[in-house]
Amino acid sequence: MKLDPIKILAVGEVRQGYKDFISNNGYFSYREWEEHSGRYDTDKKPISNVWVELSHDRSLQFIELMLDTDKVIFCDPVKWNDLDLMECTLGHLNWISNFRPVIHYNLITKQYSEYRPPAQHKLKDLLHKGNTRKTDKGQVWVAGCSYAHGWFLQKQDDRYGQVFADRINMPVSFITAPGASNPYIIEQILQADIQEDDVVVIGLTGSARQSLYLFDQINHVNIHNFSTELKDSKWGHLFKKNQVSDLTPELLAVATPKLKRYLKEELLISYHTTYETISHIEQVINYLTKIKVKFLIGYNVAIDEALKLKQGQLLSYLAWKKHPNVFLFDANHVDFAKDSIHPGPKQHKLYADQLTELYNKLFK
Repeated sequence: MKLDPIKILAVGEVRQGYKDFISNNGYFSYREWEEHSGRYDTDKKPISNVWVELSHDRSLQFIELMLDTDKVIFCDPVKWNDLDLMECTLGHLNWISNFRPVIHYNLITKQYSEYRPPAQHKLKDLLHKGNTRKTDKGQVWVAGCSYAHGWFLQKQDDRYGQVFADRINMPVSFITAPGASNPYIIEQILQADIQEDDVVVIGLTGSARQSLYLFDQINHVNIHNFSTELKDSKWGHLFKKNQVSDLTPELLAVATPKLKRYLKEELLISYHTTYETISHIEQVINYLTKIKVKFLIGYNVAIDEALKLKQGQLLSYLAWKKHPNVFLFDANHVDFAKDSIHPGPKQHKLYADQLTELYNKLFK
């Protein structure tokens, strides 16, 4: 049986201020409304005011309830005790404000006002944090980790993406991030404003990485965050001798207890992260092929030098794939950047040579 529509639906966190509001204004709980078929027991009049808390009431029922309501009142506690409830409640309110009037009631000041959903989602800038287009005409896009980013190079113009773009006489946008994982790198391409005349360059990194949204920011985590502990663990044989101990203090930072609650080093080393990389490569090749964009994908083999197993897994896939646009960057560094780990300007020039040669072979 369809219940009578609710005139006013109150939404909030069950605590003293909210309890006082619903008590003083004669609100019935959602469960009372449902049990009594939307009507008072005594005189069978419709129940017009109902209150809910999402932690007590199922989300799908709540959506239906909001759509069956004339007006929603958000009883804002200002300071929430339950942050998960806050996220859930505000998400539902932002959504229903497109379909029903929502009134904001401040439980501290006891003032009513119009509810104003945020102008943009808090993740908007993170989802589109990369560089924007440089021109309406064709241009180069470069995505990758610290190698493509040109980390620790003294001159940004020495980056292989810049050298390559200069050679083919195109402006370039870098959507790179030091420490980035392959899924993150490829997602930047999928979100970018790429057009048909563009050229896309993707620098694949090691697959033992994850990009996690934690503590209100993107955190790029790689196996080196756990390396000081892994050297002496059952996974130690996966590391090339002395390779880990030669890393800089920044890369040797041991993961904090907080981080370890979200991620285990076993996951980074497992085949799952290789699967994620392969899956994203397949997606981006399919996407760029469909929109008819020139693209080159190079795997920086040297990044996985300390993890031969992961290196072998990805090489096996690339050997099977045999895609003409996919190649291996030269692993033998002729020079280094000022951190003595990342490739230097001469090595970046060699990377640009590889890109230019393959570009001319495929597209000239």
